[in-house]
Amino acid sequence: MILTRGADDWYTAGWSPDGKRVIARGSNPQGGKTRYALFSVPVFGGDPVLIMPLDTPYTPSPNVSPDGKELVAVGYGQGGKLSVYTASPVGSALQRYTPAPFETDAPPNGWPLAGFAPGDRITLVLDVVGGRQAWMLPYPPGKAAPQRIMKGLNNAGATPYLSWFPGGRNGIVPSTDEQGVHLWFAGIHTGATRELMGGTPSESESQPSLSPDGKKVLFVQSSTDFMIVSASLSDATVKRVISSETQTGMPAWALHQQEFVYTSRRNGAPAIWMSGEGWDRPIVTPEAFPPGATIGFATPALSPGADRLVYTRWDKDQQYQNWISSVSGGPPVRLTATRDVVERGGSWSPDGRSIVYWEYRNGVASVMVVGTTGEAAPVALRQGVGNPLPEWSPDGQWIRFLEPGDAGWTLISPDGKTLRSFGELTTIQMTFSSDSKRLYGIRVAPDRCVLYSLDIANKEEKIIGDLSRDFTPASYTNPAIRLSLSPDGKSILFPAMRRSSSLWMLEGFDQPGWVDDWRERMPW
Repeated sequence: MILTRGADDWYTAGWSPDGKRVIARGSNPQGGKTRYALFSVPVFGGDPVLIMPLDTPYTPSPNVSPDGKELVAVGYGQGGKLSVYTASPVGSALQRYTPAPFETDAPPNGWPLAGFAPGDRITLVLDVVGGRQAWMLPYPPGKAAPQRIMKGLNNAGATPYLSWFPGGRNGIVPSTDEQGVHLWFAGIHTGATRELMGGTPSESESQPSLSPDGKKVLFVQSSTDFMIVSASLSDATVKRVISSETQTGMPAWALHQQEFVYTSRRNGAPAIWMSGEGWDRPIVTPEAFPPGATIGFATPALSPGADRLVYTRWDKDQQYQNWISSVSGGPPVRLTATRDVVERGGSWSPDGRSIVYWEYRNGVASVMVVGTTGEAAPVALRQGVGNPLPEWSPDGQWIRFLEPGDAGWTLISPDGKTLRSFGELTTIQMTFSSDSKRLYGIRVAPDRCVLYSLDIANKEEKIIGDLSRDFTPASYTNPAIRLSLSPDGKSILFPAMRRSSSLWMLEGFDQPGWVDDWRERMPW
């Protein structure tokens, strides 16, 4: 049964105590700086009713307790730590949960999710370097120490949300494999055990929320149009280059050849593809690495001679590392020997001897420069930077990155001695012109996107044209958004996504049996 229209950004938050209404997070109709709000929706469908806006800390994935009286969410608080917050009753101020051995200032590889479980407990799932973690938190805080659970959860796909049957030993979890994201039965110790409902890779089922009696489950069914688009730098005309129902994106042109690379799961497994005039083929696949170890690839970039490729690979332990491969084949080589950090993106110097990339270590993002010999020692060019990926200018004189605060988009010389800042805080990404004299950017406005150029010498701005919000640069994993200049300098290539989601309810499915309950009672 469908409960809402498919045009909004919905997230299931729970049920009312009587089971007659569902609670969901949607876009805040009041606008302003508060992006989201809580709504209630009748189980027979109808117009959502506003409960409350969701103010700071930023908590995009709230969940309501089975009795409808309490709320739990994950967000960034003071000091930049990712923490669990609760509110009792719903609508009151959020309070930080303590003790908190799970807190981290490292960037999550997907937004962490928390929800209430039977027996006065909270379930927390977060993806961090080292692997996916699931925790059980006593509630109210202080009754006992938080404990790790479900240590066998796979690391593929977005961070899953767990919803529990009465008793709290079995539940439902979205699980990702080559057939997409679908709902599975799961045990508190064993993790996902069997599929609840199947589907196709183009449609996903996620965010399950079981009714208090466990006989109905609310979930979100969604589909995404993954696009690679080209925008003209003369009039902002947009052309779709690739459109796919499976994860596709992160394109980057070669510097001189009419060839570009991108990521795609079109064959079921993650791969980096290379496309030219009349041909399209995978050039990096999981087969180049130990079996079962690769979760995905990101941000490929061709060397100036288009014979080598730098890219990010993440593995089953949630390690994000940069690698170099030959386009013609051969074993991949780590770009650096650094461990226990997050490495993302890579932009080649014009002579092909160095690469600039983004690194996150101990709560600090940095612009790093490293040689291309393989397993080289990187040097920090700028620390405390923003999330967008850095880029080297075609003439080699500048590296572009985002400086936090009013400085905004900034150029730094490769020796780190000269800085030039341009502000432009609403610009989602920028890239250089072929002569390195201008920057092209896409600024996000409430109803459209604006493509413009900026003279580096005098900061003079020129509006090129408007883009539809459907073509807002976006990526299915971040930081990964780039604007890539075509070899002729006349257009830019970038990823975009158009999402559609609806709330659904399922009933009449099998309940966990005595075998499921016995298995989860066993000592582990």
